Amino acid sequence: MLYNVNPLCASGQAGAGQAGAPKAGIRIGDFKLLAWCFSVAGIGGGNTTGPSPAPHASPSVDPEFTRGRGLVLYNLATDPGETTNLAHDPPHAATVEKLLSRLTVLAVESVEPQQWTAPYQGPDYECASCPLHPGGTGPDQPWLPWL
Repeated sequence: MLYNVNPLCASGQAGAGQAGAPKAGIRIGDFKLLAWCFSVAGIGGGNTTGPSPAPHASPSVDPEFTRGRGLVLYNLATDPGETTNLAHDPPHAATVEKLLSRLTVLAVESVEPQQWTAPYQGPDYECASCPLHPGGTGPDQPWLPWL
């Protein structure tokens, strides 16, 4: 199961997108892998494809995301509360790589996430310069007829 892939990783900068971290997650069997962010080359200014660690620890950042590649791995069968990160345990290295490999395949096939402001889905989006809908913006704003 793919939970999400949001490749807009420039936290605090233009292009970071509205979605907060973790921005990528996948589950295969009992294992769930989450990434602080998952850059995709060519999307949102990404130069490489792969996981990105959290930039620094803060009260709003799980410190596990600042270690190594910014990944957490949970065995949902034995740890349904997701309290023990297995991503750095050598016995789980193959599981991390298996899930990371599948997440990479899915991420490369994805398109840039839709944003509420121009260029919406990147500069190549067919409506990158379209005006905002006059009814307002955001998920909590109802759209009104254009005419």
